[in-house]
Formats: sequence, structure tokens, C-alpha cells
Amino acid sequence: MSATLTKSALGFVAGILALTPLASATLYTFQDGLNGYDGTQDAALYAGDPNAGGPGIGVNTGANPTLLARGDHRSILFFDLSSLAGQTATSDATLTLTMADNHAGVAFSIYAISDANAGWLQGDNTSYAPAGPGEVTYEDLSSPSTPWTGGDGLEGAGGYNHTAVDSGVGGLYNTTVNLTIPQSLIQHWIDGPNAGLLINSDTMYVQIQFRSSEDTAGRPMLQINAVPEPGTLSALGVMASAWLLSRRRK
Repeated sequence: MSATLTKSALGFVAGILALTPLASATLYTFQDGLNGYDGTQDAALYAGDPNAGGPGIGVNTGANPTLLARGDHRSILFFDLSSLAGQTATSDATLTLTMADNHAGVAFSIYAISDANAGWLQGDNTSYAPAGPGEVTYEDLSSPSTPWTGGDGLEGAGGYNHTAVDSGVGGLYNTTVNLTIPQSLIQHWIDGPNAGLLINSDTMYVQIQFRSSEDTAGRPMLQINAVPEPGTLSALGVMASAWLLSRRRK
């Protein structure tokens, strides 16, 4: 095959790519009860009852936020993004939480839970009720005998990334708080393990409560912009390669 033909083939491929518009991003909204979606998990982790499990999104810290006492808790939150498999997030995502009480001015942060702690499941019990087999608790990733990687109630080294993804401030009852999740973390969740978020505060005597996925309104919402057909250009590349191969055979 001549160098001229090779350059011609390369020019053909470049021409196809130049003339083909990139797919526009689509806004996907993940919220239980919307468009048949039911993939949100949220759980309150009670330090004083380390084997209890139940739904809920809130933070309650005592005099030492890293050494929680009975009643003190933090929460974890997960969205099932399996429907976006193979797609590409094009921008930062927005997490919207709705206040379940009046806690204006209360600061809190969200953190990425480590990949090794993916796969946790919320319980359906009320506060302080024992968790069922396989359900998440303060003590265990999966009750009754699979501890969190990192140990110490998820607080240990490797349990979660201690650099906050974003921080927010609470408001009045039924108002919303918007938090930003970087595109890189969203893409990581789409492509690989997705352990969700830890909601916590490093401030003493903090109390804040949000509506959970079990509520009838104001459920947690995650909005993601993603390219619906990221394989379009790859398909064109395959077509161009096939064309080039056919020319080689002639």
C-alpha cells in the first residue's frame, strides 16, 4: 500500500470526524418516584447503637464530632447510576437536599466514601432498632459481621476521603440546599465502584435533618448532564478502519 493511499485514508477519517457533530448532553434527574426511578439509599449511622440500622439523612454531633455518643449520628447517601453505564458526564452534578426541620445556618459537608465500602444497603427499621442481615450499621458495612473498610465506624483511615466534596449551610423547613459534585467523581461512579457519600460535620453540637428517600416529598435529587451516545465517534472510527482495511485488500 502506498504512502499516498495512507495519507488519503487518514484524510478520510479526519474528514468524517470534522463533519460529525458531537452529541449534545442530556440532563438526567435521579429522584425516587420520578420516571420510575427507585434507586436511592440513605441510612443514619448511630454511634451509640452501633448495630442499629434505619433510613434517614441527618447529622447530630456532640462535644467531639469524631467520637460520637448515643444519639449522635451521621448519614450516608447513594444514588444508583447504573442506567448511565457507558456514558460520559459532561459537567459537575447538582445534589439537592430538602430541609426536614428548621436549622438555618448549620454547616455540614459531604465526603466521598471509599470504593472498598461500596455495596452497603439501608435498613428499614426505625432509629435504634437492630439491623437485619446484610443491612448497614455504624459498626458494619453489612450486618452482622462485615465491618467497614477503614474500621472505627467508617471513621478510620481509608473509610472515606476526608477532603470534603462540598459544604453547605442549612436553612428553614422545606427549603433546599444545593451541593456540587465534581464531574470526575460522577464519572468515577458511572465507570466503577460507587459507594456514595458521607454527610457529616466537624463542628461541635451540630444538628441538621434532611428529607430522606422514604418521604413523600422533598426526596434527595441528583442531576447529571451526560452525553447519551458517547460511542458515536468510536463507531465512526470503526467504519473508517473498515474502509481502510478494504482499501488495503484491493
